[in-house]
Amino acid sequence: MPKKNIQKLVTLYQSGDKDATIELLAMFSNLLKNVASKYSKKISPMLHDDLRNHAIVTFLQLTKNYDSMRGVDFLGYIKTHFEHFFTDTLEEL
Repeated sequence: MPKKNIQKLVTLYQSGDKDATIELLAMFSNLLKNVASKYSKKISPMLHDDLRNHAIVTFLQLTKNYDSMRGVDFLGYIKTHFEHFFTDTLEEL
């Protein structure tokens, strides 16, 4: 999907549009699944569902806080924050 469309969905989500929420989650479902799989292998495969749910909540929080005026690509922003978030979480365990 073009960056312009992603930004439009992000803006709609930030204004409370439920359809945009559903579309963003569908659009990024593979990323969320892959993040959960990657980190559940490092911790415990039994935690996959918990980590996927946590990835969804984290994705929504990051999307809510995303500021396109900073000039950072949305996908890069999400991936970078996921990497830092889960790395920090693993260190705490």
